[in-house]
Amino acid sequence: MKSIKIGVLGAGSFARAFLPLFKAHPQVRAVSIAEQFPERRRSEAAMAGIPETYSSLPELLASDCDAVAIFTQRWMHAQQAIAALKAGKHVYSSVPAGITVEELGELHVEHALGRKPLIYVDVNEIEIGASWPVSLGVALGGSRVLIALWSANYFLSRWCTLEFSHMLAREHAANLRTSDKPHGVIVPAFIHDGERFPPDLGHIKPFEIQRCFNVRMPRYCFRAEQLDAALTAQAETIAKCIDQAPAWRKAWPKQAVADFFNRFYQQAEAVQRTVPRFTGP
Repeated sequence: MKSIKIGVLGAGSFARAFLPLFKAHPQVRAVSIAEQFPERRRSEAAMAGIPETYSSLPELLASDCDAVAIFTQRWMHAQQAIAALKAGKHVYSSVPAGITVEELGELHVEHALGRKPLIYVDVNEIEIGASWPVSLGVALGGSRVLIALWSANYFLSRWCTLEFSHMLAREHAANLRTSDKPHGVIVPAFIHDGERFPPDLGHIKPFEIQRCFNVRMPRYCFRAEQLDAALTAQAETIAKCIDQAPAWRKAWPKQAVADFFNRFYQQAEAVQRTVPRFTGP
C-alpha cells in the first residue's frame, strides 16, 4: 500500500483539528508544518509531535512532501493552490479554492491547459474614463474563446448578442462545429431561463450551473463549493477549446472595436434636436 507525506500549510485552530487525523491515517507516513509565525509554528508542532517544520510555502514546496493541505486565510487559497500544483504536489483546500471567476478559471483551467490563461471579465476591468465600447471591442478581439453566461437576459442584450455573433462568425470562418472540428470557440454556461433560449442555438451544448450560481450568494457557502466542482469538471473541455481555437489575427480587435463603437451610436435616436428655450407663462 502506497503511503504519502503531507505538508500542512498554516498552523491555526482549523489545521490543529486535522493534524492528528493525518498522523493517524495508515497511508500517511509523515506530516510536516509550514507556518510563517515562529511561535505558532513551534507551539503547534510540539503539541502535535511533528518535528519537521518550515517557515514558508516555498520551503514546503521544496521539500519531499507529496501533498499540501492548505489551512491559511481563505483569500490566499487560490494562489497557494496554484503554486503547489505547479510544484507537482497534490492539493487539499479546506474551503472553495477560489473566490472570483478569475481565480477559479486560473486554478482549474491552467492546470488542465498546462499554462496560465489570460482571463478578461468586463464587469471589473474597464477603467474609469475609458470608452467602454472600445474596451469591450479590444477585449473581444484579443480573445480566442468566449465563456458566455447564458440566460434569457443575455439574448435580450444587444451587447451580448453582438459579442456572441462575432464569435459565431469566427467559428464559421474557421469551419468549426463540423464533423472534422466539432468544437467551437464559444463555451456557454447555462445560468437560468433555458427554456427561453433561441431555438437556433439548441445545437450548442452548454454546461449547467443554474443550481450552484447566484450573484448574491456568499463567497464561502455550499453553493460556492458546488460551483467550484462544476468548473473543475469542465476545465478539460475549456482547455481543449483554447488549444483548438484558431490562431489570433491582427484584424480581430479593429473589427470588434468598429462594430461595438458603431452599435453604441446606433442604439437610440435623438429625441431633442434643438436647445430648449425657457419663456414666461
